[in-house]
Amino acid sequence: MYLIIVFCSSHLFVQCSSDDNKKDTEQPVIEQYTDDVIMLRKFLSTSLHIDINKIIYDSGISSFIIDGDVVMPIEEARDHYSDSSCKNSNKTNQQYSGYKMKPEMAGSVQVYISPEVTSEWRIAINKAIIIWNNTNSSINITTTNTTTSLSINIIMGEIPEKYTIANASYPSGGGPGKRMKINTIYMNKLNDTDRLHTIIHELGHNFGLGHTEETEGSLIPCTSSKDIGSIMFGMHDDNTAFTYFDNVAISTLYPIAIGTKKLYKYRKDQYYFYTTDPCEIIPSKDGYLLVGDAGYLYETQIPGTVPLYRILNGSTVKDHKLNKNQTSSNDVILGYLYPTQQPGTTALYSYGIYESKPGQTPSYMYHYDYTTTNSEAILKVIVGYVSNKTIIKETPEYPILL
Repeated sequence: MYLIIVFCSSHLFVQCSSDDNKKDTEQPVIEQYTDDVIMLRKFLSTSLHIDINKIIYDSGISSFIIDGDVVMPIEEARDHYSDSSCKNSNKTNQQYSGYKMKPEMAGSVQVYISPEVTSEWRIAINKAIIIWNNTNSSINITTTNTTTSLSINIIMGEIPEKYTIANASYPSGGGPGKRMKINTIYMNKLNDTDRLHTIIHELGHNFGLGHTEETEGSLIPCTSSKDIGSIMFGMHDDNTAFTYFDNVAISTLYPIAIGTKKLYKYRKDQYYFYTTDPCEIIPSKDGYLLVGDAGYLYETQIPGTVPLYRILNGSTVKDHKLNKNQTSSNDVILGYLYPTQQPGTTALYSYGIYESKPGQTPSYMYHYDYTTTNSEAILKVIVGYVSNKTIIKETPEYPILL
């Protein structure tokens, strides 16, 4: 499974390293803990799904050191213990435990760039914002000239660990993490790609995503721990694109509208496979590639919507066509869409692709490409209207690695 760590704190800072030769840092001496500290350690271990031995209290800074590189002041730990939504949560096998942005805040994220941030980093920040905005999700980011209680405030300053490029805080209060800090004493030189990767990665933390290689935290269904190319992999590299599993995770946490699921489109040779459940892609379907999505369908029927059925196109291969009308008892309802255009919706087009099959009966068949992209074609039909965000470019094709 792909690990998404969504902690319950407003000032948890993830130390993101790019140095493979990182040296061990000196650990605080384990103290005789008070009853208060003992209780809070147990709470943090349970709520964060982390081995209690990885949670150390340092009285010198009145903070818990979590997993060696995350700091939580004791007052915040007390606040979180008092918060019933955290105190009573069980994070096992959940996509998240309340520690993400609320939908209305995900759609209006503001980023404030402090004056000391250099021009090279400002360029990276603006490019990273475009990349995040191009995910077909509810996340929408703009910049602001003033810092607010709800903005992500990007600053520059010294981080004691010289191998750390930057760190960031996790969501709190329904908004994104409040801070991102770029290290002015980072020990290695960085190029433009390094800086862009770092900002994309750190914004992921601000939105609640953790490192994919970690063993603790909440789990996002239908994703894989083998996705070492993920933008959220802990070791720094020059990747600046979201992988297949990154896209699944982001869409799961931040669908375009409440109650919707993304309609994923996969292709193998000339065959198309459509689903709102990425868990359907299993080794027996080896060779299918994600070629994008076709917007979002409502999971349950709401007023004005109609079912969208998935119909098996042929009997020997997993090739699909979609229709608002049921043709057999084997048809599957993928979700619900509008038959006429509504605010915030985009047309779902069907393009028929002809395949000649000489010597067979019948001697031809059609395959169907469903997309929100409007192209000039003879065999084009509007199936209905789906929730969608306009994306500059299609998702790259990724092999499904399990």
